[in-house]
Amino acid sequence: PVSGAGGANKGRASSAFGYAADPSAGILKLSSAATLAFGLADASRAGGNAKFDIRETYTAQGNGSVTFRFDVDGVMSVGPLPLDLDRFQASNQVTAELKLTTRENNRLVTRRAQGGATHQVVSGRGSTTTFTQAVPFTPVYAFADVLEVTLDLVQGQSFTLDLAFFQGAGAGSNSGAAANDFTNTGYLDFTTTTGLSILASDADFLATATGRPSSVPSPVPLPASLWMMLAALTGLTGMRRRKSPA
Repeated sequence: PVSGAGGANKGRASSAFGYAADPSAGILKLSSAATLAFGLADASRAGGNAKFDIRETYTAQGNGSVTFRFDVDGVMSVGPLPLDLDRFQASNQVTAELKLTTRENNRLVTRRAQGGATHQVVSGRGSTTTFTQAVPFTPVYAFADVLEVTLDLVQGQSFTLDLAFFQGAGAGSNSGAAANDFTNTGYLDFTTTTGLSILASDADFLATATGRPSSVPSPVPLPASLWMMLAALTGLTGMRRRKSPA
C-alpha cells in the first residue's frame, strides 16, 4: 500500500533526496537538499524532492468510529546567506494530505485534513507561510503538524485511506541553498472506538503502528546540519521501501 518516489536535478549545482518507509510501523521519512554556488549563471537551477503516496482499503468489523492520525515534523533550512542578497534564491516546501473515503446511502463521502508550509528567500526577502497563516521568518524553521480524520462506520462498510506526503528543496538565480530534514518523522496510526475493528486489504499495513514514540526527540534545527545532510542524503534510498501492486 506504500509507494515512494524521488528525484534530484543537479544541473550545474548540487542536489540530493532520500526517503524510507516502514509500512507495518507507519513510519515515513523524507529529505532533500539543493545548493547553487555563488557566481553561476542566472539560468542555473538545482532541486531535490521526495514523496510518498499511500492507499489502503479497509472493511469495518462492528460499529463505531475510526480516527487516523499523521504526526509530522521537520526542519526547513535556507542559507548560508551570501553577501549579494539580491541574487540569493532558495525555497523549501512540505505538504501532507490525509483522506478517508467511503459510501453512505449510495453517496461518496470524503473526510480530509491538510497541512504544510513554504519557507523561502527570494531576492533577499524571506517568508514562511503555513496552510493557515504567515509566521515570522528565520533561516531555520521547525515545522510540526498533526493531521487527524475521523469516520463513522457500520458493520461491513468499506473505506479507503489515502495519504500524500511531499517535500522539496530548490535553489537558483545565481546563488542559493536549501534543505529539508524530515528523517525523524512522520508517524501514521489509527484508533477505533469500543466495538469496532477494521480489516486492511494488506494485513501487515500499520500492524505494529503506535504513533510517535515518546522517546523520539524533535529534529535539532542547526544550520550546520544542512550541509551534513546534503552529504548523507543518498544513504536513505537504500532503506526499506515497498511499492503498491499494479
